[in-house]
Amino acid sequence: MALVLIALALTSGLLAWKLGFLSNVLPGPKSLNVIVVGHSWWWEFDYPDLGIKTANELHVPIGTDIQMELVSADVLHTLSIPELSIKADAIPGQINHLRTRVEDPGELGGQCSEVCGTAHALMRVKMIADSQDDFEVWSANQQKPAAAPQTDRQRAGYNLVTTACAACHSLNPAEPRTDLIGPNLAHLMSRSVFAGASFTLNESNLRRWIGDTQAMKAGNIMAVKLPRDDFDSVIEYLLLLK
Repeated sequence: MALVLIALALTSGLLAWKLGFLSNVLPGPKSLNVIVVGHSWWWEFDYPDLGIKTANELHVPIGTDIQMELVSADVLHTLSIPELSIKADAIPGQINHLRTRVEDPGELGGQCSEVCGTAHALMRVKMIADSQDDFEVWSANQQKPAAAPQTDRQRAGYNLVTTACAACHSLNPAEPRTDLIGPNLAHLMSRSVFAGASFTLNESNLRRWIGDTQAMKAGNIMAVKLPRDDFDSVIEYLLLLK
């Protein structure tokens, strides 16, 4: 009888230990799911439960379990955010899982730490830990449709963005396609950085980028040459996307 009681006690203890261990790795009642996609050379962030797809800036609410799925659209990339001790591979054809949590609001920097091609050094990431209220405001804005053009020039820019640019970019904030090779543009100007989180996003840099992407980030796959009127129209429309 004593042996049976000891065995039961050990079994109960082992079960309790296992349950305790699992509670540390399984999603809690308050969690956020993010699909992180590595591209050459920028990061995409898809919030499937919120209907949001964005790039370069990873917004998360503080005090929340963040469940990430890491994948790659092309080659091996590694998401590294040193302040959170994050270093996880995004591998073509494979899903890696990562869990993290941020307790204090603020901004954290990171980058791809895998040598992944010509512009590897300009594949950075900006993580923004928001208060719960600020995250709700951010997510509500990101869920809105892209701004509608108001002027003739903006309408001309919109027509170009939705035709010539649509092979790589989308204005749908919840774009379901996974084969697009350029960042989602629905709320482009709500971000503070672009082009792999390597440049401040403002009108001046946006004009430089559309004018000559290779001069700013050699090797990137975006090559565009627009007549002056089309150039100004596209810029004017993109500036609406906040």
